[in-house]
Amino acid sequence: MKPIRLQLNHRNNPLGIDDKQLRLTWNVEGGITQSAYQVTVKNENETVFDSGKISSSSMNCTAAFEPESRTRYFWSVTVWDENGVSEKSETAFFETGISPEEWRAGWITSGLMADEERLPADYSKKEFSLSRAERLSLQVRAIIHLTEKLSPNGKRKTAKPYLSLKSLQTQRLI
Repeated sequence: MKPIRLQLNHRNNPLGIDDKQLRLTWNVEGGITQSAYQVTVKNENETVFDSGKISSSSMNCTAAFEPESRTRYFWSVTVWDENGVSEKSETAFFETGISPEEWRAGWITSGLMADEERLPADYSKKEFSLSRAERLSLQVRAIIHLTEKLSPNGKRKTAKPYLSLKSLQTQRLI
């Protein structure tokens, strides 16, 4: 029996999460019944959560720890089948977002005031430079109604439309 489809709060390897309750779920293939599981969550340096072996056929676990902002966590689950044979999953990950206290950025807007006439599609442009380290860790999030055009380094990219903050997806732009 092998654990597959590891998810955190119904998402595969999510980035920028700010959920306080971390619900880890999985499915299994092979075997007849899961009889127990053990979930471990680690950061780069240490194990931050270990459920211990829990006798249960349930395929979910709430990780009881307070995640730090801007941190990548790695997690896996070991399951036992009805015969006591165990198998460990591949490692999944999730990355926490920046906390409100650490937020120092600002919105890029057209600069029009609320009472000024707006065009059907306001044009917003912001030029800035990044160091190599900043470019490697840059994530661009666009909350838009229709389609947004982004041009990092002068190369046009199209961001997909998003329906809500919960449905944001990360696209490699640089």
